[in-house]
Amino acid sequence: MLAGETGGFSVGSRPMGIDGTARKDRLRSVPGQGEVYSRIVTEYLDLGRSLNDISLDLNAEGVPTRNNGSSRWSSGPLSKILKCADYLGEITVNRFITDVKGRIIGNRPEAEHIVFEAPPLITQDRWDELQKRLNSANARSGRQSQASQEFLLHDLCVCRIWGAKMMSLYGTRRIDGTRSRNYAWYWHKASGKLREIKGREKCPLPLIPAELLEWHVF
Repeated sequence: MLAGETGGFSVGSRPMGIDGTARKDRLRSVPGQGEVYSRIVTEYLDLGRSLNDISLDLNAEGVPTRNNGSSRWSSGPLSKILKCADYLGEITVNRFITDVKGRIIGNRPEAEHIVFEAPPLITQDRWDELQKRLNSANARSGRQSQASQEFLLHDLCVCRIWGAKMMSLYGTRRIDGTRSRNYAWYWHKASGKLREIKGREKCPLPLIPAELLEWHVF
């Protein structure tokens, strides 16, 4: 069922970027946190960055967590955020029966579930693609990454200006399902806040098509 039509309602624990206080059956977004979620998705899914590297940058930039800085970013919470389906725009609460200590001891019938609408922060297709990459990463734990297998110069190229390694970067997915491959200069893709903290300028060198660079080397 939908949340009550009158007054406010607290959904308790809520995902980052979503205000836990509802008005009628609609939740509100939290200014700034939605942008952080979108950034995490983009860097993990589009830039091919690891959750550990993303968390290190967020901590270095002083980006607050959902708890307003009382905790630090790490790969575990980031993985949990990316696996959360609430960001699709629908949050269901009152699903479980708990004891006096808050431990789950059973499931409530679906008729007792309370459904809230929320501002969607990701599309279904993009969320499905995100889950596919997360599942693939878990399945190949301890094995080579997809980027290391598909980019011949993965982790081998260094920027001649700043000395940082180049990133192996996939482009957006084409209609036929394929994606372009590029080598990106780290300080070209890094956020302005991180460059400020590290005392770096944005690298002026553009993305380099992987096929072109690999052809010149091999």
